[in-house]
Amino acid sequence: MRLKKRDKVEVMNSKDEPVSWHVAEILSGNGHTYRVRYDSYPDMASEEIVETVSRKSVRPVPTLVKGVENRIVGDIVEVFYEYAWRVATILRIIDGKIEIRNKIHQNRYLVRLHGSSRALIVDESIVRTRQTWHNDKWIMIGKVVFFSLL
Repeated sequence: MRLKKRDKVEVMNSKDEPVSWHVAEILSGNGHTYRVRYDSYPDMASEEIVETVSRKSVRPVPTLVKGVENRIVGDIVEVFYEYAWRVATILRIIDGKIEIRNKIHQNRYLVRLHGSSRALIVDESIVRTRQTWHNDKWIMIGKVVFFSLL
């Protein structure tokens, strides 16, 4: 897949352990490297962050995976935390509606970030199915599947 100017992408930060993915926009590219501008968020510093990155560190923004909304304990997911998508494991599902700042939240999860002992309670709105970009298509990974024997 050829990425072009103004495409939304994710850029791998290999300094994080394990790696994290930061949302950015392509400003230019030559097929080997891309100049990207990282998305900013309300509580970030106001300066734009622009850098040149290797093509190998860039992927398109993952597609929404339908039909896996029913997450279970043990699923490996990605959680949006500290301005990046990070790998985490679901430790517990916290059901029920809760109102936070006039917004109703349905499901929340207790997750542990990989590479850390930190556990977080996160809203389902910042959890996504883990996928990998391979041969120009998305492949779902990290879903726990149980088989029953007859």
